[in-house]
Amino acid sequence: MTPALLSFFHRVSEKISSALSNANGFTLIEMLIAISVMSLLVGGSIAGYNKYNTRQIVIQDGKILASTLRTAQTRARVGDKPTAGCTQLDGYRVIGTANASTYDLRVVCDGADAGTVSTITLAMGVVIQQSFNFLFPVLSSGVVGAAAAGTNVAVQNNVVSGGYRYTISVSASGVVYETGITSF
Repeated sequence: MTPALLSFFHRVSEKISSALSNANGFTLIEMLIAISVMSLLVGGSIAGYNKYNTRQIVIQDGKILASTLRTAQTRARVGDKPTAGCTQLDGYRVIGTANASTYDLRVVCDGADAGTVSTITLAMGVVIQQSFNFLFPVLSSGVVGAAAAGTNVAVQNNVVSGGYRYTISVSASGVVYETGITSF
């Protein structure tokens, strides 16, 4: 190499090292603190979203249960008899078992269950709190299986504590009332 070329490379190398030594940037400690704070914020928001999502799932399943009870009540009131296999319509029954993730809407004909109209499956992790068996008699506004003061049915997420419960009250006169969501 020629001395002029060596001199040129030497000057370029000095300018680069001078620029690097005067560079303004973040230290490693500053970067670690910033990343730690951001991690805490993201972790907190994910936990909050999961709790909100669980609450909304329980509310949705509770509203579907209330709608199913009202469907049974309406079909019984108007005498909506199935086209086949039913001589005398007695009513519609909604039946569920404690800690189960499904419940049934059944038609009752000739004094016995004549078949399942639909089986409703709750979202994953949501269960029925206590067993229930409501019969809405045909052409009537009452219900068999509810105490005069009202019987509560509920769906809840399947945890020991820190969960949500959606409660529906069914009175002996057949009123289906959504009490709403509570935490436990």
